Amino acid sequence: MPDNKTQNSVPHISVATLSIGGMSCASCSAFVEKSLNGTAGVLSASVNLTSEKALIRFDSESVDEERLIRSVENAGYTATILRPDVAADEQQLMAGSNNDTIIFRRKLIIAAILTAIVMPLSMISMFPAFHELSHSKGLDFIQLLLTLPVVIYCGSHFFRKAFAAARHGAASMDTLVAVGAGTALLYSAVATLSPSAGAGHVYYDTSASIITLILLGNYLEKRAKSKANGALRALAALRPRSARIITSDGYERDISVDRLIPGDIVIVRAGESIPADGIIVEGASAVDESMLTGEPLPVEKSQGDTVRGATLNASGAFRMKVTGVGSDSFLGSVIRLVEQAQSSKAPIQRLADKVSGIFVPIVIVIALITFGVWMAVGAETEFALKAAIAVLIIACPCSLGLATPAAVTVAAGRGATLGILFRDAESIERAETITTVVFDKTGTLTEGRPAVADVRFAENVSPETILPAIFALESRSKHPLAEAIAVYCSANRITAADISDVEELSGRGMTAIADGSRIAAGNMRLMGEFGIQIPPNIYTAAEEFAANGMSVVIGAVGTEATVCFALADTLRPTTVNNTKILRNMGLELVMLTGDSITVARSVASKVGIETVIAGVLPHEKSEHIARLQNEGKIVAMAGDGINDAPALAQADIGFAIGGGSDVALETASVTLVRGNIAGIVAAIKLSRRTMSTIRQNLFFAFIYNTLGIPLAAGVFYIGLGALLDPMFAAAAMAASSVSVIANSLRLRHA
Repeated sequence: MPDNKTQNSVPHISVATLSIGGMSCASCSAFVEKSLNGTAGVLSASVNLTSEKALIRFDSESVDEERLIRSVENAGYTATILRPDVAADEQQLMAGSNNDTIIFRRKLIIAAILTAIVMPLSMISMFPAFHELSHSKGLDFIQLLLTLPVVIYCGSHFFRKAFAAARHGAASMDTLVAVGAGTALLYSAVATLSPSAGAGHVYYDTSASIITLILLGNYLEKRAKSKANGALRALAALRPRSARIITSDGYERDISVDRLIPGDIVIVRAGESIPADGIIVEGASAVDESMLTGEPLPVEKSQGDTVRGATLNASGAFRMKVTGVGSDSFLGSVIRLVEQAQSSKAPIQRLADKVSGIFVPIVIVIALITFGVWMAVGAETEFALKAAIAVLIIACPCSLGLATPAAVTVAAGRGATLGILFRDAESIERAETITTVVFDKTGTLTEGRPAVADVRFAENVSPETILPAIFALESRSKHPLAEAIAVYCSANRITAADISDVEELSGRGMTAIADGSRIAAGNMRLMGEFGIQIPPNIYTAAEEFAANGMSVVIGAVGTEATVCFALADTLRPTTVNNTKILRNMGLELVMLTGDSITVARSVASKVGIETVIAGVLPHEKSEHIARLQNEGKIVAMAGDGINDAPALAQADIGFAIGGGSDVALETASVTLVRGNIAGIVAAIKLSRRTMSTIRQNLFFAFIYNTLGIPLAAGVFYIGLGALLDPMFAAAAMAASSVSVIANSLRLRHA
């Protein structure tokens, strides 16, 4: 009898992405993350401050999406589910980049106008002519009326989130702002409403300026974050809006791309964007895939070929059968991978998260100590209060929390524009540490298909007399070697002869009749079966080609061989240059292939790879990767993502070379859409730039708080007379956050 308890305990794992609204600092994201992880049924939750998204793995039997949203709302923030659909993603990306920005801009304008009036009123005492007016209760009351809308309306979200955090026994950046601005307002209001004249100095300008300047910082952050996600929105915007389908009764009709389903037949005319992934069922064209692969030249497509949504039909017209739409399309998988990378956390971020998590309570304690110490040494209450408020504001850990996610968000987007899809933030970080790059040969360093490398003709035989018949024969076969010879003949403008009685002999070659004579093309075994004589120079050529690891095809007319073809898997055009760049970057290069040692060494010598491991079966490749790792090397594996899946998974970083097959997307750490190793060079360089930027951001954030807190607390006041006004503290805090994002945005041009 089965154990129901055991069966019921097996989680039904689902993944959801939430768009989080209202976060403004690392403490906010940490608080949301803590709230989600504390929800029963949630297996893991990761919140990214810059992308404002939460990536959640949960047991769908224990918790549903509505419960996840309530967990976020109970923490004082807003949340919406991001659906796995390209159209929805595009709308949500556009909306997410505008809604919060519009709200902050409206609040900022109102706060700025009112603060611009409060500030000169607060400084009126500086002018002797208005000295008596400056002590007027009426003037203080006017400032109170002007400041209340700034604090209560424009700064309401600071107080709302601060109270929500307090209910859960936590504190955030909003706590510091709320306490700082609220204390200044409360102290000033008591002084204003006190029946005794001259009850004390008022700090309405401090309260209003804190809210206004931090709103300015939030607004600039929103705009900068929008730029950071620009690459992702650009990807989503590639998709066309409509498609022309063939209805069941044979009519043509335009429909929204959102209504396409697999199996629909779509007409694509010249100059139109392809609306979805599919297979051409009629017609031919040249398709511009540069927006997804970066390849500048259009790719010839004909019946049976695969086309991808969002690419451009450059010429001709065709009909296609839809195979993938929305999140199941190639564009959808690209967007999903980029979002996943942006929503994940790099290991280096853990330090910032830990510091931010304990920073706010420590700051509050420091502010209380500052106030107490200054009061104990006899300072005026106003002085001690300003110092405490300045500590609260200057210490907001916004820049610390933004240091890593801002850089990761920009890097993931930049990678997508370069055809580099990082699976997560950890992959971006780890790529910097690579010491050894292991390459599969076929399809990675080489084109993955044979081509004619050399041709030798028998003595007294001209190409014009033999190649037309060979061309006609080989063009009848789908064998890769036959197709390569046909391509060679076509490229040399050979016209096919008329042939008949074509026969394909498995594992040996082909024969036919041309001008009454038997022609043959195949291996030595075929030549022997038909008693064909091999001239000495043809025999020598065949041995030479075979010794160099190339495939050999011999062509014959009648009873004598007349031509010998050498076929080899040719190097990709970019391979030699990029292996040289990788060596110059200080990386060790290794070839790991199932091909023969002769062929492997021949290719390796051309590309400058000294270490060659050949004759390896696919399941053995991961063992060789593990051996290199045991030697203390940080290993990257570059393969096609299918046969090399175990090795890609074993490696510290797996680079899947190709168009993003399902196996590649699931197994590899990085998918290189453009299908060549130039992407490895770009990925490592981008990783190094990203990690350098993160370290710069963390340095600036730590230095900012390290120097700012003592200055605000008044440590330098005795002797130097240096004290930070709360208004300038708010400006400095906002500037620090914006500077971190601005520094990260430089990665857009990496």
